[in-house]
Amino acid sequence: MVTIIVSLIQRFWPAITGVFGLGGIGLFAWLKTKSANTKVAQAEAREAVAKEQVAETLGAVERANADAAAAGEQALANRLQADAGAAALGDDELDAALARQGALRKDPKP
Repeated sequence: MVTIIVSLIQRFWPAITGVFGLGGIGLFAWLKTKSANTKVAQAEAREAVAKEQVAETLGAVERANADAAAAGEQALANRLQADAGAAALGDDELDAALARQGALRKDPKP
């Protein structure tokens, strides 16, 4: 029985070596492919997180711009109201109001 096995191994050793070699190469390739697929999945996950952070940042920028625009509009409304109030006052009343605030008149009296 042992001699039959030894004679078969002697006779077919190139084929046996080739099959094991191909099997080893196939296993190596499969492991490398699996590793590459894992790295691709990790990279895609990092990309998704980065895109989410960019979207959050853009949203914050848009909110800040909207708040700045609203503040600018409110400042303009306040300025127009102050100008209208100043125009309604007489010169002496305006000088007294500015003096109470410690401010000076920008346009001199004619």
